[in-house]
Amino acid sequence: MKRITIFIVGLFTALAAQSQEKQLSETILNGERWWAIGNKPVMLNHTNAPDGKFSLLVSSAGRYVWSKNHFTAECNDGKLILGSTENLKTINAGKTLKEAYVTAHYKHINAKVQVSKEIFERPFYVMSVKDSENFTQEDIIKRAEWLIRKGFPNGTIIIDDRWQEFYGSFSFDTQRFPDPGAMVKSLKEKGFDVKLSIVPYITPDSRLIRCEKLNNSIATDPNGNPKIIRWNRGWSGCFDLNNESVQTRINAALDKIKSEYKIDGFRFECIDSEFPELAESWAKIASMSKGNIANQIHNSTESIFEICYDDTDIENIKDFVSRVLSFGFSGKHHFIITPTHNSKSNILNQIRLQTLMPTMQLIVENLEELSAADLTTALELVRYHHSNIPYFESILTAYSQKGDPFIRPLEYEFPRKGFCDCIDQFMIGDKIIIAPLSSDNRSRTVRLPKGVWFDCNNKKIKGPVVLNINFDNNPLPYFRRK
Repeated sequence: MKRITIFIVGLFTALAAQSQEKQLSETILNGERWWAIGNKPVMLNHTNAPDGKFSLLVSSAGRYVWSKNHFTAECNDGKLILGSTENLKTINAGKTLKEAYVTAHYKHINAKVQVSKEIFERPFYVMSVKDSENFTQEDIIKRAEWLIRKGFPNGTIIIDDRWQEFYGSFSFDTQRFPDPGAMVKSLKEKGFDVKLSIVPYITPDSRLIRCEKLNNSIATDPNGNPKIIRWNRGWSGCFDLNNESVQTRINAALDKIKSEYKIDGFRFECIDSEFPELAESWAKIASMSKGNIANQIHNSTESIFEICYDDTDIENIKDFVSRVLSFGFSGKHHFIITPTHNSKSNILNQIRLQTLMPTMQLIVENLEELSAADLTTALELVRYHHSNIPYFESILTAYSQKGDPFIRPLEYEFPRKGFCDCIDQFMIGDKIIIAPLSSDNRSRTVRLPKGVWFDCNNKKIKGPVVLNINFDNNPLPYFRRK
């Protein structure tokens, strides 16, 4: 008996030792910079994320670290310090950031992206209002008519998720939407597609959540009670999306709505932060029917990802660029840039940046706040976005074939030319440089690499050069390489 006890204690000791975090310390090379891709993507040399969990690091010196399990990473006193329960190692893939990323992508990621023209050929118009509890089908139709009067092109109308009677009902509120079929018909006659925004949440104080609890169809806490979370719309429970019968029922309910009202599909909103254990199943339901869009669902290759844009100062701009770059390295291409505040400058700057992304989303309520001159600018930007679609498509196709990310730092295309620390500009593909603006300053310093460049007014600029640009005369903060 004593021998058995000793053996069991020894076994648990060995297992505990295996699960303990191991540390790897690597000397950072002279001038080397590291980009970290994970739940809190950052450029490590400039910003550490102590609670970040990463799956890939790539360096300007051609090195990378990859793991199928998340690990921690930070730069400290000239050292790259990694923490993991497994043995990590740095891989030498070449001498440049591009060589490191392409090698890591080929060996470990190798994502194949199906280019969905629907996502970027037509703009998304989000129909939401400040008093969204009371918006009606008439409000939706009037705003669609307003878009047409102002000259905006046809696109896809996304109706705010509060079209439902209550969360989880998957049925129109008949008081605010007395005839959804007539609404959809009217919008389609005007040239718009129509999609409904949805979440898998359930209004907590409802008969539905009690019934679903009896059916074991509700996500529960460790005590077996319905898990109630707070999000930006209040308090809610959630369907147990890992339950296959729930998946089947939700898909059937959505198919019924599509069939009955001729809806083109649904936009499945993000649940990663509230119910990460259910996100994969939510993405699975989204993929069950054509016409659905996943919004910020990390397990969906065709998901759209929102990035908040705060243009109040240059430090916020740098943070925005850092997140955009790391999303690009993660193989995510469809970005919706959301203004953090509704000042007119922030709205217009958001539209300027959105113009240069594959997916064009416009919040109609924000457009209505613009002056006549700014609205004219916004319309010109939407038209310019459409002219870039062939370029966007070529970049996404190249990603599937070669692994080059849609969004990349200047160091990726111009290695060892002094762009390692350029953290307030980024590139779209290999030809366009973006220089985001802050709201308090219409001019900024721009660094252009060697080559011939053209601004949005087709003015020729020869690089390498550092120059101060006044964007009062440049509606778009970008430069295209010849």
